[in-house]
Amino acid sequence: MNGLDALRKKLKEMEEAYRDKKAVISERKQTLQEAVTSLENAISDTYDTIERTEKSLHEKDQRIDEYQSLSIELSGRIDKNRATILSYLANIYSEGNVLFDGNNSLDVIQGMILSSDSVDVLSQDILYKSLVNVLGQKFVDEYKSLVRDYYRTAMKIREEQALLSEEKLLLEKQKETLAAQRNQRQALLDVTKGQEALFDSY
Repeated sequence: MNGLDALRKKLKEMEEAYRDKKAVISERKQTLQEAVTSLENAISDTYDTIERTEKSLHEKDQRIDEYQSLSIELSGRIDKNRATILSYLANIYSEGNVLFDGNNSLDVIQGMILSSDSVDVLSQDILYKSLVNVLGQKFVDEYKSLVRDYYRTAMKIREEQALLSEEKLLLEKQKETLAAQRNQRQALLDVTKGQEALFDSY
């Protein structure tokens, strides 16, 4: 009888020990599952962040392309404007130009005295050169504006390229983070499977 009581007592102790182990394993399994869920949420967030970064990179690439197209257009307009200004200057400072004094001001009296042309021809020349003088100033002003726009565009291209480089580095770090999170999740899933097998064996 004593042996049977001792055996019953021992079985009861073993049942309690197994119950305790089962509770511990159930708790660990629950904690591991929560950790896996948390990691999956973090992976999803990182993936969304990567998608936003890639979209931002694409937009920056498009902006850089637009600025470079504008830069090429401005460069062509600057060259054309420069040629027009040179033509204007050649006309104004051509040999035999007696209408302008040393200060580049229109001097009608000097033109009449020094010119061998008739007054009609001279008046037409005065009108033409007055118009050329006014237009020449407009060309110079436009040239300055084009050069200023070209410089601003070049600065924007440099700024966008710097931001693009920074964002590419950020994207690489985000991808590294995503890979690390996936590895952690897989490791946790492996541990969880081991815990489930242990739980089942208990």
